[in-house]
Amino acid sequence: QVFQTLEKIVERLKNKDPKFRTLDGNNPKVRERLFGHEGVLQFLRALGFESDPFGTKLVCETPPSLTVVVTALGILRAYRTMTETISKVKRFNYPVVESAVNNNNKVEENDGEDG
Repeated sequence: QVFQTLEKIVERLKNKDPKFRTLDGNNPKVRERLFGHEGVLQFLRALGFESDPFGTKLVCETPPSLTVVVTALGILRAYRTMTETISKVKRFNYPVVESAVNNNNKVEENDGEDG
């Protein structure tokens, strides 16, 4: 859910209205979906978000370039896809994956002994 939330935030950075570039730290949904997840604050800061004087909001005064927005979305989507795929592989415990890993290890061991 953190990746989807970050994707929405990054998408909203395209909007010129400053209200779309403000995250309220007092909002329970913001706290639950973002804060407390490793790397989120660093990611938001890299996009230009800074704490307000009271430390209750994150504000992106100057929107990032479209290139930065598109790159950030690409990174988020790729990482989300990768983690979802890994989760599915682990959940279903595909024997093919285990077999391939075991076979690779055996092949490497045999190659080392033969050569």
